[in-house]
Amino acid sequence: MKVLVRVDAGALIGSGHVRRSLTLADALRAGGAKITFVCRAHPGHLADLIRAEGHECRLLPVVDASGAGYVAWLGARLEQDAADAAAIARELGHVDLLLTDHYAIGNDWQRTVRPAVSWIMAIDDLANRSHDADVVLDQNFGRTAAMYAPLVPAACRVLAGPRYALLRSEFAAARPAALARRKNFTGVRRVLVSLGGMDPQNLTERVVRLLAAARGGQPVIVTTVIGDGRQVEALRRAAAGMDIEVLVGASNMAELMRDADVAIGGMGGTAWERCALGLPTLALIVADNQRPAAVRMQTAGLLVDALMPDELDEDALCRLLTLDLQTYAALSAAVAAQCDGEGAARVVDAVQAMVREAA
Repeated sequence: MKVLVRVDAGALIGSGHVRRSLTLADALRAGGAKITFVCRAHPGHLADLIRAEGHECRLLPVVDASGAGYVAWLGARLEQDAADAAAIARELGHVDLLLTDHYAIGNDWQRTVRPAVSWIMAIDDLANRSHDADVVLDQNFGRTAAMYAPLVPAACRVLAGPRYALLRSEFAAARPAALARRKNFTGVRRVLVSLGGMDPQNLTERVVRLLAAARGGQPVIVTTVIGDGRQVEALRRAAAGMDIEVLVGASNMAELMRDADVAIGGMGGTAWERCALGLPTLALIVADNQRPAAVRMQTAGLLVDALMPDELDEDALCRLLTLDLQTYAALSAAVAAQCDGEGAARVVDAVQAMVREAA
């Protein structure tokens, strides 16, 4: 199977789209697929990461970022971007599966590329536009297939909810030990701070400063994971006198989440990594499109708190650090029930079933 993936990363876009597409690409490759990524060269594009994972990456220049809203994220006019992707698909020979994971891509873009591919799969989080797709994946809490019924062809398969969350295999592997650890909770001793692969607002430093004040005399160990090494010294100064570990680009997130008691994190794909490991979290909403999912999760009792950055204060962190055993156990059980880390395998099964039925 030949798979073409159209996805971007960057300072404005973040890294989550590429990382979850990589997770699915790796799972498809395990079944024999050959994967080619197509990305625009935005600052922070992650083409090197894609290639390090053993996939081909065609890096296209940013030629126009003047569009409104998410269209600016494409780095080209919609028509040009679709034409470029179609040309690459034809160059590769007929592509079996086109995977799109981009808020600017919908029905018009997909129809342009459709003649060069057999099937189209769209990864979405917004449920706000039509897709000319054979499969749509929305891994967010509260999503249902019915929400996409007006937006996709009648025959489209909709994979909805966190059971389809695209997590790397190490999270499923770490799940038993993590859940066993949660059952022995006696108080917050270890805090994990991770606000995603990019932190353009430098919120991590603010979190660490507030933690230093909120901890009082409590012996709390803090592990902070950042994507940019330039923040290291500032973080260490902010946490002077506090037991803190600063990691840059950590590759052992499953282990770090397993060993933490609570987390302070963003609302991207890493939210489901924390759920798979039953990790209670105070979530920071760092983008407007994250607010609806954060509110739904908080209302359902799946977050300690869901706050905009300017709402975060010492009191909120005190509540996190002083969780009682009953509240902690309820939170951990609730989040662990949402996601088991096997979503990528379920998505691959759905894609393979579609291919078999069409044969």
